[in-house]
Amino acid sequence: TLLALPPATSLPDFLDSLGLFCLCPVGTIKTPMSTDENISLRPIGHVRNDVKEPHLREWDKVISDLVIDPDLTECVEGLEGFSHVIVLFLIHQSKGGFPRKVHPQGRNDLPLSGVLSTRAPHHPNPLGLKVVRLEERCDNLLKVVGLDAIDGSPILDIKPYVPADSIPDAKYPDWIPKISK
Repeated sequence: TLLALPPATSLPDFLDSLGLFCLCPVGTIKTPMSTDENISLRPIGHVRNDVKEPHLREWDKVISDLVIDPDLTECVEGLEGFSHVIVLFLIHQSKGGFPRKVHPQGRNDLPLSGVLSTRAPHHPNPLGLKVVRLEERCDNLLKVVGLDAIDGSPILDIKPYVPADSIPDAKYPDWIPKISK
């Protein structure tokens, strides 16, 4: 089926009106599988919380409800057996371009770094990824603590956090500990 764009409508705006998001690759992985240039994703739900603006510093205290589409309720059965889940979401209010380099958290005391080496919200594809504590599940509703997403953020995927996800000998730049100060 071929869809025509309404006059004076951009592709991202058109896809948004259909509840879809268009992502563009920033690199490739060598694999025998083929892929299209653009990838369309359908959100599986949305975030519900009291955070309306993304400039919050105490995300670890934020309580959010992950409202999963009712037709996907069966898909979240069993998550209540995990203490933590990984949430992949769209930073949907990140519009327009992105800087190539940023000071992490906008702090000039931290080194200017390539945007892909930071957790800045403005990336080529504005995706958020966070491990959060799962407080409870009730049907298609997951109550979590610590999600750094604002109210209405589309949820793209959820995965259980398992021991194999922990990397005790992970390496990182010396400015990372300064972020929490």
